[in-house]
Amino acid sequence: MSNGKRRLPAEWEPHRACWMAWPCRREIWRHGLEAAGLAYARVANVISEFEPVRMLVPDEQLTPARRQLSGAVEQIPVPLDDSWTRDTAPVWLKNNGTLTALDFRFNAWGDKFHPHDADADLGKRIHEQASADQSDIGYEAVDLVLEGGAIHSDGHGTLLTTRECLLNPNRNPGLSQAEIESRLREILGVEAFIWLDRGLFGDSDTDGHIDNIACFA
Repeated sequence: MSNGKRRLPAEWEPHRACWMAWPCRREIWRHGLEAAGLAYARVANVISEFEPVRMLVPDEQLTPARRQLSGAVEQIPVPLDDSWTRDTAPVWLKNNGTLTALDFRFNAWGDKFHPHDADADLGKRIHEQASADQSDIGYEAVDLVLEGGAIHSDGHGTLLTTRECLLNPNRNPGLSQAEIESRLREILGVEAFIWLDRGLFGDSDTDGHIDNIACFA
């Protein structure tokens, strides 16, 4: 068990809303933004039947988003570079029982995509939006490059990840595995680590994110 002060919840624990970002980086969607938007809208509309969905939408995509999203999906205009909130949104932590948004540094998966300034600011923007509904949400800016899809928690102090990603020199050069473990113990309240050497074969975009290959259930 974690120390009871800081705890990284499991993804199946109750939450207030699902955060999504509308497709906007045209070069990664080989079938076009229109097809991508339709696919995202279908997913968001189904999720909204069971829990609140907050869709982040850049100004230039507001018209197609309104056309395809159901009225149950809240649309929030915000600058975006890409559409992967699992990696760009805050990592939500329970800190002495209080919800805290951890805003890790984001460098577009090892400086692979440009621009990424808007996504680097997304953690702070999402915290501001969430705080409008729940004023006691904490915020911490973390001086460590980490994407949400690179880690997975069982909710009881064990973290699942890969060396391919967290030890990649394009993330936090100079930090050893022991040093990264020490930082994440302090930041996330975790105690045990399960390190896989590599992620999914051919995953050159994320350098082996754990969410592509394994998870707790």
